[in-house]
Amino acid sequence: MSASEWIETTCSFAGQAPDCSRPEPSRSWRGLSLPLPLPEAQVAALCRIASCMSDRCSSISPAIIAVFTGRDAAGKLMAAEAITYETQRALYRADASEVTGLSDLDAKAHFARILNEASAENAILMLDNTESLPNSLLHALADYPNPSLLTADSAEELSKSLRKVAHYVIDFPFPADNE
Repeated sequence: MSASEWIETTCSFAGQAPDCSRPEPSRSWRGLSLPLPLPEAQVAALCRIASCMSDRCSSISPAIIAVFTGRDAAGKLMAAEAITYETQRALYRADASEVTGLSDLDAKAHFARILNEASAENAILMLDNTESLPNSLLHALADYPNPSLLTADSAEELSKSLRKVAHYVIDFPFPADNE
């Protein structure tokens, strides 16, 4: 199933916000396949995230933070790509593990550089491997003016601080985990 068919089929579960109009999917959606089936609750949450991240939603803060957990890295990336297509924004992808071994000052500087580059593109920031993101960087992330998608392998390993700043947490189990 293509991403456009997936979004069209499943957005009815999400209940669009009344002041939001979803843009027409671009032609590039046709080649994007998603790892289906996802449970209806996940699909509804993804549609709600895309709806809330749209520039056309003036009543909702653009600084939404969603955390995608689970071992299905391809599923998390494809969902992020579907959201970027849906919202007609760029995706800026970085790895949080790049800053975990640095000194506090260097980590803050490197993270600020990531946030500035993503912000300059008005992009949705996708930050991988965020399980152990330091609190000081979470505060900086909370001030990022655009939507953020954070990934982690396990929901159980998420820090309490990360759970507090997240607006959504969606699990993407590896297909074998569901059997």
